[in-house]
Amino acid sequence: MVPEGRGLRQRQILELPGLGSESGMKTADIAGAIDYEVPNSHSTLQALERNGLVGLVPGVSPQTWRLAQRYRTNAPVFKRLASRVEKAEWTTYGDISIAVRGDTKAARGVGRAAAALPDFPHPERVLLDGGVINPNWKDSEGLSGARTRLRR
Repeated sequence: MVPEGRGLRQRQILELPGLGSESGMKTADIAGAIDYEVPNSHSTLQALERNGLVGLVPGVSPQTWRLAQRYRTNAPVFKRLASRVEKAEWTTYGDISIAVRGDTKAARGVGRAAAALPDFPHPERVLLDGGVINPNWKDSEGLSGARTRLRR
């Protein structure tokens, strides 16, 4: 489950796919990704850290942040389950979350993995709630989910 921030900038930071990785993201990269100044991003990250939502990657300089352990997605497991979706079959982010955790709380993490990982298998077969291809997803040819034909 990805935590929800209280304000716009907190939400933007928490939704960055790079924060869910073990290696995390540098403060400057976070600031650039959300189009915010570095000092303000650092202050926002410190507030998120005080609330137990993010933490510093130990022993790394410059400061590198990642989601707190309990919120980091398990992308390899998500990818393994998605690889089992056969031709002419579909599933949802929530279904994969249920298979991994027993609930739908990791559905956003599945969606982020499908959108951010170039080796995520068959992202066009893992759908949003309601059976819709995520409109933010793009295939290897740069076609968006709205224009991509499902591979059968």
